[in-house]
Amino acid sequence: MKKKLPKFFDRIKVMHNKDYAASFRQQPSQKYLYDYTVNNLCDHLGYVRKNFHNAAFIGYNPETFVQNLPPNVTLENLMVCDYSIKNLEISLDLVEKYKKEKGLNFGVHPICLEEEIWPMKPESLDLVVSSLSLHWTNDVSVALVRILDSLVPDGALIGTIFGEETVQELRIAFTLAENERSGGVSQHASPMFSNVDWGNMFTRCQYNLPTIYSDKIQLNFNNPFELMQFIQEIGENNSLLENRKEVIRDVVFAAAAIYQNLFKHPKNENQVFSTFEFISFLGWKYHESQQKPKKRGSAEFSLKDLQKEIEDSLEPSAAKITSTIGAIEVSDSDSEDAKKKTDNEGDKKENK
Repeated sequence: MKKKLPKFFDRIKVMHNKDYAASFRQQPSQKYLYDYTVNNLCDHLGYVRKNFHNAAFIGYNPETFVQNLPPNVTLENLMVCDYSIKNLEISLDLVEKYKKEKGLNFGVHPICLEEEIWPMKPESLDLVVSSLSLHWTNDVSVALVRILDSLVPDGALIGTIFGEETVQELRIAFTLAENERSGGVSQHASPMFSNVDWGNMFTRCQYNLPTIYSDKIQLNFNNPFELMQFIQEIGENNSLLENRKEVIRDVVFAAAAIYQNLFKHPKNENQVFSTFEFISFLGWKYHESQQKPKKRGSAEFSLKDLQKEIEDSLEPSAAKITSTIGAIEVSDSDSEDAKKKTDNEGDKKENK
């Protein structure tokens, strides 16, 4: 009998956080954050040499996805999925609005779901897009496997989650403040995946040709309290099952003071900055037409031999060895010219 994995997140609290955040979706700062991720996903999809027709979108701003559909995504059906009913209703209204504006003709199907209980039929979708959603799932591997089952052969899952360096400055400030005030540390931010951890998870779930990469942006705020409010307004505040129920007031103010001193904006001392890391991923369901790695030992050339041939083919004048001393760059040919010049000057002095 398999043991149940421990749960980290209070999913009811996650839902309440998302419901609260739904009313702030059209504010410029929140919209920028989610549009940034969805626009990147659309750009990456545009480079894929495959057409997609039946897709599911999980998370925030599916209307941005509809607005920026790449040419190879000619939708017939779009499943708009979310865990928050309020957020889902807003997404549905916005998708229908932009669909009419662009004159698009495809079916839109709203689905309120838990990612671990993926309700799609096997091999019913050729594309699943996840925007900053899967990092709140208690058992990510179950969600990934069930999404994989719902894809047709050569179907793709593409998405983004928050990485481990997200709001790292706030974590540091709270750790220092709580250690000083309480003599110990509790977790104030949810655990996040690293690039390597997510890549390993993706591979274990048997996604073919996985692509994992990360990028970071810095957002500026007038003070740390504005950052904390922003985190609430995007629905990303702490939802851990086991954490301190109440944060001591002194700890909050101490953390804000530490933050203000350590993480000032380099060009504006009246502002602070915060890092947001995005881990983006793309994986495929196996199909015979996909590229396959060569068998081990099947290479016809040795890289060492190739390197030796390149080195042998270079002329001595072309193979300059450059050394850098401080900020001054000196090559062998330049040093020889300098030496000759010095010797000539010495000879002239002796002649005099």
